[in-house]
Amino acid sequence: MFESRKMTIQIMRDLIVAEVDEQADVNPSMLLRGNNTAFKMLKGYVEILGLDYLNQTLGMLVKFVNNNPEGYDINPAHMDDLDEEELEARVAKLTDIVNEFWEQIVTSTENMPIQIRFLCRQLQHAVEEKFPEKRIIVIGEFFFNRLICPAIATPVAYGIMDEEPSEEARRVLILIRTILLNIVHGNQVSQKHPWMNVMGDLVLERQDSLQVFVDELCNVDEAELNTVQSAYEITPDLLAESAHNVYMKMKEDKLPIMAKLLPDLRETGNVAERLQAILKDLGLPKPKKSKAAIAAAAANEKKG
Repeated sequence: MFESRKMTIQIMRDLIVAEVDEQADVNPSMLLRGNNTAFKMLKGYVEILGLDYLNQTLGMLVKFVNNNPEGYDINPAHMDDLDEEELEARVAKLTDIVNEFWEQIVTSTENMPIQIRFLCRQLQHAVEEKFPEKRIIVIGEFFFNRLICPAIATPVAYGIMDEEPSEEARRVLILIRTILLNIVHGNQVSQKHPWMNVMGDLVLERQDSLQVFVDELCNVDEAELNTVQSAYEITPDLLAESAHNVYMKMKEDKLPIMAKLLPDLRETGNVAERLQAILKDLGLPKPKKSKAAIAAAAANEKKG
């Protein structure tokens, strides 16, 4: 509905600023990681815009892993009697495929929807004002954990594959996703999965290219954004269906919505503004009838 009015980027920009302001004094690490409105709208928007990009960027590699899943898994729980030589071979093979995924992703900015890049830029501006030291992690987390990594772990949901990966391939794809996120967060050591520590050198080696990628991702001009059309067609039928769904959801949740909104209105502003809000909620009083008017109404009712 916002996109049909060309207002999506504006509302997303406002949501990002509000989210950063809210988390700045609470927990910066939870930026865009909860289940609030900002997270849901941003996630939905980048998924809709990014489907073609994801297929173009990840499709070939995801399908390759699905068709050739052997020899990547390094989790000792999934194999018996893994000797050191075989482990080294598996680590080398896993490193190679992660590097292929990484290179494919960090060289893909030219093919990326400009709207996604612009939102990353807005997120960067908002974060730099509050906690600049977290800029790389916050933007990397948003881009990888909200777009790239879900598509790798669940390729059918993103249209990359038509059928679910095999169990072995699924484990490898999840392993690749985990390593990519470790690179974003700079996690060389894992307390939960110590067997992953063999990938620590790869995580360290990719920190410089992560920073270069984030800088390039956010290097987009707003004037260029204004010339870009929506990546998907909003037909009258689609808009009508969306409006109906929003209306039914608001109707279903009317009481919780009112309970949340009314106190907010009444508690904002000075005393006069708060009183005005309360009076507006109550509505105008019905006009009081005089005794003569009441008697006349009664007489007319008798005649009738």
